[in-house]
Amino acid sequence: MKMMWFLLQSSWFTVAIAALTGSISGACSASLIALINNAISSTVNQTEQLFLGFIGLATVAFLTNLTSQYLLSSVS
Repeated sequence: MKMMWFLLQSSWFTVAIAALTGSISGACSASLIALINNAISSTVNQTEQLFLGFIGLATVAFLTNLTSQYLLSSVS
């Protein structure tokens, strides 16, 4: 526990950014699941809009997840 407290004190900004990007990544992943569910259950053909939403959410989820993991590994 002392080690964890020391890491938080010495690099609190990095941990805060990692937590923020991790939260954004989680929200994007949940939105991707909702988007896929909407696409499956929808009877209206909105292929282009769904495709652009999927690509955008997947890209943001990937980049924020990558950033969060990199920052957390650099702290450790």
